Amino acid sequence: MTKTDDGVSWGSVHWQYLEDMAKISPAEGTPLKLKKTLFLKETTNKGQVLRLVNGPLAVGDELVVRLELRTDRDMEYVTSRTSAAAAPSRSTS
Repeated sequence: MTKTDDGVSWGSVHWQYLEDMAKISPAEGTPLKLKKTLFLKETTNKGQVLRLVNGPLAVGDELVVRLELRTDRDMEYVTSRTSAAAAPSRSTS
């Protein structure tokens, strides 16, 4: 790129790499540690509460996802994206 006039100019480059989720394995020895926790959102007499998901889910259950990203150094820019997966339904028989 060449800037031909006076004044301030800004630019950026973005590179995105996508991979099939089945091919991704946990990485060790990196400065970033990612933890994903799933909660079931329930309404009780005391209001809404979050319970850790520890069993099967039913159609219509509302989930809350907590992503915890930790690093061992300062970073200027970090971005994350997660996709919502459908939950298998509980058997009602």
